[in-house]
Amino acid sequence: MIKDFGFIIPQNCQFGMGALKKLPDFLKAAGSDNVMLISDRGLEAIGVVDKVREIIKGANLKYSEYLDVLPNPTTTIVDETVLLRYLLDDEPRPSAKARRLVASGCAQAYPETAARTVQLLEEDYHVPRSLIGTVMELLADDVSFQDGATVRLAARLYAGNRLPFASCLTAARNVLTGYPVETFNKQLSNIAR
Repeated sequence: MIKDFGFIIPQNCQFGMGALKKLPDFLKAAGSDNVMLISDRGLEAIGVVDKVREIIKGANLKYSEYLDVLPNPTTTIVDETVLLRYLLDDEPRPSAKARRLVASGCAQAYPETAARTVQLLEEDYHVPRSLIGTVMELLADDVSFQDGATVRLAARLYAGNRLPFASCLTAARNVLTGYPVETFNKQLSNIAR
């Protein structure tokens, strides 16, 4: 069993030409004789990690390393064209790329992207409303939507009434947050509390 412990990480950020060569002096001034080198494989591939290793070794400091930090960004924002290619699988190359983006787990979309996707599915592709609602709810399992619970509920509401998806998003936010909605749209006011 590991006992409780704590540690402090002092920060001394240095910038400029030759700053890396001053690393041993900074580490010794901090009382460090055993350091942890943390990086990613990209910096290792271009030789930066080797430079740091040599400086640490040259200062006779013990070190451990962890080089599996994920490079940024791990999120890719996708728009309605990616979502449409993923859902419709109608163009081989773009659809394959859309599937890869979604399968990577990095695809993120926003409620307004969901609204535009719904609009295009209905107006340009003539997909039935009930099917759009089901598909958009399932899509929220594959793509990380900001405010995902709202998108899911809006998809269910959309399938069961004649409101535009944007209005369904408003109603869903009302239901999930309890915030009142002021509207002159009678259909929306019937759904929103």
